[in-house]
Amino acid sequence: MKKIICLAAAVILAVSAAGCGNTGDTSEASSASSQTQIEVAAGYERYDLGEALDTVTAGFGAQIDTDVYMPWNNLTADEEAMLEKRIADMNLQFTRIKFFPEFFERANDNDDPDVFDADAEGIDFDSTEMRALYKILDICEKYGINVDLSWYGCYAWFDSYDGKYDGSWLGYSDEVTMQKNWVTAPRKTAEFDGFAEYAENIYVGLDYLINVKKYTCLYGFSVIAEMFMDDKGVISWDAYAECVKGIDERLEKEGLRDKIKFLGTSNNGNSPKYFKDEQAKTKDYFDILGTGNYNWDNDDYNESMETYFADIIGIARDYGKQGWYVAEFCQGKHFINAVDKEDIDWYEAGLYISRFVIAAASQGATMLNHYILGDTWFTNSYVHTMGLWAYRDKGWKAHPEYYFYGLVCKYTDIGSKVYPIKSTDDVSMIAFQLPDGSWSYMMANCAGAAKKVAVVNAASDGPKKLDAYKVTEALIPSDRAVELPAAYDNVDASGGVAYVTLPANGFVVLSDKK
Repeated sequence: MKKIICLAAAVILAVSAAGCGNTGDTSEASSASSQTQIEVAAGYERYDLGEALDTVTAGFGAQIDTDVYMPWNNLTADEEAMLEKRIADMNLQFTRIKFFPEFFERANDNDDPDVFDADAEGIDFDSTEMRALYKILDICEKYGINVDLSWYGCYAWFDSYDGKYDGSWLGYSDEVTMQKNWVTAPRKTAEFDGFAEYAENIYVGLDYLINVKKYTCLYGFSVIAEMFMDDKGVISWDAYAECVKGIDERLEKEGLRDKIKFLGTSNNGNSPKYFKDEQAKTKDYFDILGTGNYNWDNDDYNESMETYFADIIGIARDYGKQGWYVAEFCQGKHFINAVDKEDIDWYEAGLYISRFVIAAASQGATMLNHYILGDTWFTNSYVHTMGLWAYRDKGWKAHPEYYFYGLVCKYTDIGSKVYPIKSTDDVSMIAFQLPDGSWSYMMANCAGAAKKVAVVNAASDGPKKLDAYKVTEALIPSDRAVELPAAYDNVDASGGVAYVTLPANGFVVLSDKK
């Protein structure tokens, strides 16, 4: 839909974007004023940077689970090197790692949740499962990747790799539960306080990783609520809130609470109303609220996504929280089952991801976790095919989402300022100023025709020259090589305007990041 190009429209756009969070910086006000003085050449649709949000990014990335480094995947040294190179090349900034109490506390240390016995027979910080975790954390430490270590609950089907332990001592593991749920809430009965034992496990695990192993990459931890199920398969948010409260209090008691962020759950992604009601019970314990999201299809409107995120993030702000955590996402309307998607190799799914990221970040999402990084042989049972690239049996080739999301990660950094740009029916945009002062503009066009656009940035430290990168269906490598596109052009932005033609159904990134 075409906009009228005039000074009044520019002012309206600036005001609209300012509603997402005003820094109050007078230099930005001056910049906004200067922006209205910039004229745009005829034939180009004008897009003005709004004011910067009052939050900065904490990392865009993807989930890496310990399965990747478990022996059943049998990665060769070359494959491990390849994986690390891919992580570095795409500038992965954030990851969530699925973690279970049974990884190191394979049997209960003792009957007292207030006193941990590190010498108990069931305690092993050098288990195969823990060594797989250390491999991921070592990479994160090396590349400065923020980590959400996510206690998923209690693993009902846990079977230790060494064969010594079977099932969960902490969760509900009776026959009925094992048929229904692969992960449960901690078991809480009159005889056994599983919530207190769970809090002890989380404290001990974090203490070991932070104070003994000295990992600095642990940005936060989370407790997943989507599977907080009792032995009847019932999810209770009241019980979850009780459990979370106990964890918060235990970490505070042990002097660990201020060393790591408590991140919100991946549950309740569909309804802002339910999210508001349920988070009211847990908001005092989480530092950053969050949710997963699989809400939309490839042809859903930009406005629908922006409105949803504005509502969700508005709730977080009402509860006194800054920023937002999209705990898991991918294109979510074409699941075959829990681990397979029919659209995994659809170009449209990749284009959707670019629009999703723009919508989420423009409204204040500070962390994004694509589920998952790459297809993986999972739980020694099946290939989990929701990643950015395929598994060994398909030559580790890229899925289309990689080319889009890889560019997003490559040309942002932790600590980036976010400048929303008002979207239209077909075009969505966002701008980032990275901590080193460089700029990146990201633009998705879901129309069937090319769009000539002008991005207006009147900031005194705005970019002068921008390298241009693009993804179109025709440009996806036929061999699906896991390599991000090289620059195809260098765009002059010295006058405060960057002119670019967005290809039909395509994604463009302009950046002067080196």
